[in-house]
Amino acid sequence: MAKRGVAFLGVLTCLGLSSCGTYQVKSFASDKGIICPGESATLRWEVQGQARLRAERGANDWDEQDVPSTGERSFSETATTTFTLRARQQNPALGNYKKQIVDVATSGPRGNAVTCTAGVCTATFTPASGGVRVRRLSRPVVGVAGRQQPILICVTHPSMSRTCVEAGKEAVVDVAFEGPWMLEATVPATPTPPQKLTIDFDFNCPSQ
Repeated sequence: MAKRGVAFLGVLTCLGLSSCGTYQVKSFASDKGIICPGESATLRWEVQGQARLRAERGANDWDEQDVPSTGERSFSETATTTFTLRARQQNPALGNYKKQIVDVATSGPRGNAVTCTAGVCTATFTPASGGVRVRRLSRPVVGVAGRQQPILICVTHPSMSRTCVEAGKEAVVDVAFEGPWMLEATVPATPTPPQKLTIDFDFNCPSQ
């Protein structure tokens, strides 16, 4: 009898803490990873149990609400937003949640840390999927010792031919932003190795 009591208590404990994996986020996705400011995108989800959705645009700009266990919701944002979907009845210690970051395209520098070989430095990055297109590349710079220095950067993307942009000039393009992108530059020898390559991206969003 004692053994049966222990087993029964174990079942109650499991149910009370929801630690058996009964309540979980099964799927959570956005149809677009990057949008123009104010453009519409759609979140879709499926949760086993009650669900709660949080939208966070910054430390002091967020909202959250209960949502159906299965559903979808269209939204429009003007700032990059992190969406978090939680299974409400899940034991918080298990961290059962999923996140989706929807980036809002704003003109400005994009790039990454560099890898250099014999003075030739490359930086790569791969934006999330979305319908945003790039219309202009400009202001190529290399970061050295915390300072930005103008430099010629050649840009490679699967949907366009290799394009080189000189300091103080620009290149007009028409290409989907979703990657991968590679930036390449020949960097003169310096006491401090270069840290980053960036180039300004202008998008075809109506407000830009």
